[in-house]
Amino acid sequence: MNSKIVYAAPLILAAMLPVRAQAQSTEGSTALKAAGGATPQADQAGYFQRDRNVSVRQRPKPEYSKDPIPFGGFQLLANITGGLELNDNIYASDTNEKSDTIVRIQPSAILASNWNRHQLAFTVRASDNEYLDHDSESTFDYFAGVSGRLDVYSGAYVRAGASFERDTEPRTASGVIANTREPVRYYQPAAFLEAVREFNRVRVTGRADVRDYQYDNANDFYGAPIYEKNRDRTETKLGGKVEYAVSPDTAVFVQAVANWHDYRNRRPADISRTSNGYDVSVGVNTDISALLRGEVSVGYLSQSYDDSRFKDISGLGARGQLEWFPSQLTTVTGTVSRSIEDGAVSSAAGYIASSVGVQVDHELRRNIILTGGLSYENDDYKGVDRSDDRTGATVSATFLINRAVGLNVSYAYYNVDSSGAARDKSYDINRVLASLTYQF
Repeated sequence: MNSKIVYAAPLILAAMLPVRAQAQSTEGSTALKAAGGATPQADQAGYFQRDRNVSVRQRPKPEYSKDPIPFGGFQLLANITGGLELNDNIYASDTNEKSDTIVRIQPSAILASNWNRHQLAFTVRASDNEYLDHDSESTFDYFAGVSGRLDVYSGAYVRAGASFERDTEPRTASGVIANTREPVRYYQPAAFLEAVREFNRVRVTGRADVRDYQYDNANDFYGAPIYEKNRDRTETKLGGKVEYAVSPDTAVFVQAVANWHDYRNRRPADISRTSNGYDVSVGVNTDISALLRGEVSVGYLSQSYDDSRFKDISGLGARGQLEWFPSQLTTVTGTVSRSIEDGAVSSAAGYIASSVGVQVDHELRRNIILTGGLSYENDDYKGVDRSDDRTGATVSATFLINRAVGLNVSYAYYNVDSSGAARDKSYDINRVLASLTYQF
């Protein structure tokens, strides 16, 4: 799979040919600015600047935030969050639900450069989740990554990064095997390469991603082994995007992404899940002052499988996020997505996931932010008679106590309704969480 990136590298770097330009992508600039990292020079003005509006959660609050700790040409942001969660259905079960109290400890740190040109950042975080009554559910996950940006010249830069993550599959994951004694754990090394080049009103982006999934085998509640290694795979994506700015606040674009899912460790009785596909779309991104900001696109999806026993999947694709600013104190965010996903169900090639969501953030006071959200997703499995409806609702309040301490309290409801001859369990979960964050 890595050979595909080697072959595509000349196409990606071709976008760097010297031509005068004025602007660059603001993707990721907010986080880099917060970490003290420099942003591309052309990002400060131009046809693709998308920071005219500031959302409630992005608005700077210097009186309630600490300055990064300087380390030569770098700056450090570090914090630790401690939380207590009450969960009334920890196994996401439809019968004999079990409740528990979970203690969560989550430290994180970002070390980012504050250079005038280029950028380099290191990120580490961990999550220790201790179940007080069902310790077999306790998990320890972590993430470490490095990313950087090389500013070639005005209007052109290259970004790259690599990371390694140990994670745990949630009991609520689509198609997850329900009868494992412990949650399924997996490892996920990943890397990306991206090149961006602007030609006045035109911006060209090329990107390559590689992500590897490595699962641990599991056991059922009686101790019998459950083979999970046949889910190990390498996912590779190669894509390009061309944008044209019709005005300083609006651009239209066309995008194409090809993917390869290479499964390994298949047993003789297993059906090969290896596949390849593509996603082509057209869309618009905009930042209309004091009104609307975001990006939406629609297109066509297709995924073809090596084994003829799995039928190909295709159909309408969509993705988008729009932020509406009815006032400086309120931000309404809407999201939409329609994509083809790999499932853990052995008899199904995959499923089409269609989702919509809305979230409202309101700044009640300078240091109090109220949030409410609704979400809905339909997972339509292909090759089997199964459809899952997933509904979620959440309310929360964030209190910024001082420059170092913040408190968050929330309630979340989650419901899954599975239907069809091959339906899975249907259940609901109520979660109450209180957490305290300390910033060093």
